[in-house]
Amino acid sequence: MPKSNSPRLRRLQRRAEELLVEGQRDRQLMALLEMIATEAEDSSEPALFAHRQLAELRLEESPWCAALHLRRLIQANVEDDGVFALLGLCHALMGNFRSAVVAYQRALQIAPNNPWYHHNLGHLLDVGLGRPERALRHLRSACLVEPKEDEVIASLAHCLARLGDLAEAETLAQQACKRAPLNEEHQGLLLWIRAGAKSVAGESPCRTLVRDGGTDARQGNEKAAAAEAAQGQHLVELVTHLLRSNMPHAGFTERDIDGGCQMWLDYASASADLNLTKPAVLAAAIEYAFSKMIGVSTSQAAVAKRYGVAATSLGCRFREVSATLEIKARG
Repeated sequence: MPKSNSPRLRRLQRRAEELLVEGQRDRQLMALLEMIATEAEDSSEPALFAHRQLAELRLEESPWCAALHLRRLIQANVEDDGVFALLGLCHALMGNFRSAVVAYQRALQIAPNNPWYHHNLGHLLDVGLGRPERALRHLRSACLVEPKEDEVIASLAHCLARLGDLAEAETLAQQACKRAPLNEEHQGLLLWIRAGAKSVAGESPCRTLVRDGGTDARQGNEKAAAAEAAQGQHLVELVTHLLRSNMPHAGFTERDIDGGCQMWLDYASASADLNLTKPAVLAAAIEYAFSKMIGVSTSQAAVAKRYGVAATSLGCRFREVSATLEIKARG
């Protein structure tokens, strides 16, 4: 009998489904789903069920771990717009706005009329990437389907203001305030528009998704920015090479190695001081963090020795990786 159709897995899945129906979100449910994900064959229905539920349960406390579960579904060629939308939300929570945009675009390819996908994509393009001209059609589509939603109205107002259409922006902002009179962000948006859509810092009031001051702060010395980007890309490639060269010696499977490399890419997207650390230290810290996350027993000293770095340096960077990606050790 195939492993994924075993009576034990069927019982575990039925019990997990019962807990979900009851509204349970406790450790018992998490443990059941973990057992299913571990014991079921890759890409089987029980495994995909477990990864989907674990992604939703871990979304807020650990968006990176949630994204890892969602990638299992994507690797299994699951054509589910909800999976890509959840992945987009994970990346948005981590500040990986470009990856979030790609995920929402894929969700819209599957469900092109979903107003919330249009809204989230438009908001990311406008606020996260500073591209209101690309965001406008998505936000208008969302507002056309959900004309009474104050958040949708406010996002469209913000986008229009950045594009210079202050009259329509003010009308929409007034509508948003009327529908949600206690929302301070809507009130701030209206005041910002009435002041000419400018502020002392050059930023809009809706900067929740903006990192490092937004697009205005990224303008300046273009040559220096290009050099920094090239240096960063070189570092990404070096660390990826080190992981793929060293992780097999620790017994990791090809899938594990792909997971470790993805962890590194996510950390590289979220961290601001990568160039302060040697590539080998970064690679060692990523491998150690990945080991802790999947429950592999190892020591910092052993990993550090294999990469030729100091255990203390590995430990410092490991703590930063764990904090940035909100990784929790397993077992």
